[in-house]
Amino acid sequence: MKPYLPTVLLLLLIAYLGVQALTGERGLLSGSERDALLSKRQSQL
Repeated sequence: MKPYLPTVLLLLLIAYLGVQALTGERGLLSGSERDALLSKRQSQL
């Protein structure tokens, strides 16, 4: 079991970072929200 522990931890870290890259505050899937916010702020100027 011991040799597998670093591999499992590395895979969990990669999975976590992948999820954050897609769904995080500045993730790839939040582009439409950023565009809407940018349009709103530009109209306020």
